[in-house]
Amino acid sequence: MPKPTRALVIDDSRVVRHAVRTHIGDLVDVVVEAADGVEGLVSAERHAPDIVLCDVDMPVLDGIGFLHRFRAHRELATTPVLLVSGEADVETKVRGFSAGASDYLVKPFAPAELRARVANYLRLKTLQDELVRLATTDMLTGLYNRRAFMQRLEAALAKGGPLSVLLGDVDHFKRVNDTLGHAAGDAVLVRIAETLLAAARREDTVARFGGEEFVVLLPGAKLDEAADIAERLRGAVASNARATMSIGAAAFDARCTETIDAVLARADAAVYRAKAAGRNRVECEEGAHPLRLAA
Repeated sequence: MPKPTRALVIDDSRVVRHAVRTHIGDLVDVVVEAADGVEGLVSAERHAPDIVLCDVDMPVLDGIGFLHRFRAHRELATTPVLLVSGEADVETKVRGFSAGASDYLVKPFAPAELRARVANYLRLKTLQDELVRLATTDMLTGLYNRRAFMQRLEAALAKGGPLSVLLGDVDHFKRVNDTLGHAAGDAVLVRIAETLLAAARREDTVARFGGEEFVVLLPGAKLDEAADIAERLRGAVASNARATMSIGAAAFDARCTETIDAVLARADAAVYRAKAAGRNRVECEEGAHPLRLAA
């Protein structure tokens, strides 16, 4: 089911907010209102709007200040923002565009023009979202691809706090391809992807890292918890996917001073140890945790 289309209307005038809602209400599924830029930022983070209509002259935080903070959120970078203002001077318009505005509409606006601009930007947003989906999705499994996973990992690191990763490799996968064919191998990968998604926590990111490798980002998880989650995922795959996986777990240090590649290399080394110890098992990074559960 597609997610509902949301518009965020930010204006200190309740009359203007009501007018905008009336004019565009049939173009979107949900209209969220905010009375100033600070309230608008909270609403944007909570509702992830598909389009924002924002007044320029507001108390607490004006439209230009809102735009600067709004565009600092990476996940909102492609969201169109239409500034709506009674100021028609070039300087104000330039300030708005420099701050990241997609368009500028002068009050009093014609309802037909407002609707046409909103409809146009919603079409562009839909196209942008589809291009992003294609660029970040593994076409076989529907999971995030390696590029998208690395982006989400970098974003999680920027937030700080405990963070672990799991790297899993399907056992004897070449044998499946060689004996049953690549179509059967693809079916196994799809089933594993579905199983991992179902068994992972809601906050986790599951991705296909390449070939028969899968990776899971565990925000907030220290190594002990990561090992327990890995064991749950391993067991789910063994029970439901007609295949088994060897999984390696590694954690970032509390200060996140290590490189991403270094931590992934530790997880990869743990996978090799799991393979050497008999496969279908979980191993943690060397020297950080005792041997985990065997099959």
